[in-house]
Amino acid sequence: MEFESFIEWVTFNLEDYQQFTTLGDQSYFFAKYDGYIDTIFIKTRTYRGKNPDGYKLTKDQIETIFDRCMDAPSALRFRTSYYLLPPSVKEYDRGKFQDYWRNPPDKIATPGIPAVIKYWIENR
Repeated sequence: MEFESFIEWVTFNLEDYQQFTTLGDQSYFFAKYDGYIDTIFIKTRTYRGKNPDGYKLTKDQIETIFDRCMDAPSALRFRTSYYLLPPSVKEYDRGKFQDYWRNPPDKIATPGIPAVIKYWIENR
């Protein structure tokens, strides 16, 4: 299964925080995998949270994001907005902003995972 291959790569390549670009290379974030608790930590460029490790995404959340990424049309696969909450839920429910994600696993950390997946695809 591709997801297991991705997690195996993450296990060996994200032992320490690695920098990844996002938003068309206009921004960046850091990601680290903790195999003991099957969690990826995402630190945004402007991270000021209480948890010094960053935002947590569990393996199940990562798999949900991974599946969305792999099932996406190629034009949307790595577009940040495809992983964000819509600007207006009311408008989303009316059919606008359909490229957004109504219920992402985490509204801050979710967009980082496709950037990690993109790096994995380009470097395997």
